[in-house]
Parts: sequence; C-alpha cells; structure tokens
Amino acid sequence: MGTLAAVAGVLIPKALGITYLIAPILTLIIALVVGVIVGNLTVKPVGMKIPIMVRSMTFLSVAGALALLGFTTAYVGSLEPAAFVDGALNSGVMALAFIVAGMSILHPFNACLGPNESHKRTLTLAIACGLISWFVFSVVKLDVISMVVSIILWAIVYVKFVKMSFKDACAVLYTPEIPKKEE
Repeated sequence: MGTLAAVAGVLIPKALGITYLIAPILTLIIALVVGVIVGNLTVKPVGMKIPIMVRSMTFLSVAGALALLGFTTAYVGSLEPAAFVDGALNSGVMALAFIVAGMSILHPFNACLGPNESHKRTLTLAIACGLISWFVFSVVKLDVISMVVSIILWAIVYVKFVKMSFKDACAVLYTPEIPKKEE
C-alpha cells in the first residue's frame, strides 16, 4: 500500500504536468484511498470481523507511504521524478526503505503488546527503531558522522528500553538449555 502510494505520488505530477512539490500531498491522498479500499476488502470479502480494521489499515497505509517517501527523498535529495526513479527505484533503496519503515512502524507495537504494555516503553523502543533506521541509511550514504551519532544514541536509548523491560517484567528467570538427551 505504502510503496504504491509513494511511487504514484512522485510520478503522477509529471504525467499531469504539475509541479513535483505536490508529491507528499498526493502521496497522502493516494495512501488514504488505498488504505480505505484494502481495509474494506479485509472486512467484507475476507470476513475479518475486526471493528477497527478499516481505520487501522488506512493509518498504516498513510504512515508507510509517508515513511517510504521520507526515507527515499532524504536519500535521493529530490522529489523530481527522474532523480527519484534513478536514485530510489533503480538503485534498490526503495526496498531498503520498505524494510526499515516497516521495522520502525510495526516493531515497537508488536514487541511491547501484552497485559503489561507500557506506552513509555513502547515509545522508547520506537525511538530506538528510528535511530537504528537512521544508522542504516547513514551506512548507505557513507555518512560517518551520522553513523557515529546514531549508533551512540541508539545504544543509550536501547539500554534504557531494556532496563524498562526488566522493571516492568513480573520476574526474570533463568531458563536452562533443553537437554540434548534424556538423563
């Protein structure tokens, strides 16, 4: 959903002969429409009876599209369609942006859900995921200063997240290895 919206948002202005600076707004609109369509398809024909499915799919589509557009535009340095196609699509950076954006958006909530979910812990992990995403793109751009800063900040935030997880856990127990053979 997000990839389709991001690419369409960049390429449609050229086809219509309008300024390419409208790409983020067009991406947002396309992501909203695609998210609503996919959400309705999962509720009606597929039969998932989840009350917030349409809204959640719409939010996910918008977040994914804008994250992809942001990552790829930061890498390419332009929303101009020819530069975007060469720098983001032909180089494969869009695939990396898809993985990094998916990790940044979905992992904090998947990792922290449960009966003892703490919003502060979830947000701390979201910051850590954002910082590791910054590190990944710093490596791709070969930006040494950003690499060093992002990995140091990530380590600080991740240590904080681990401490919060230990504090919120009911108990931290040692689990021995499974025996190789019966004794």
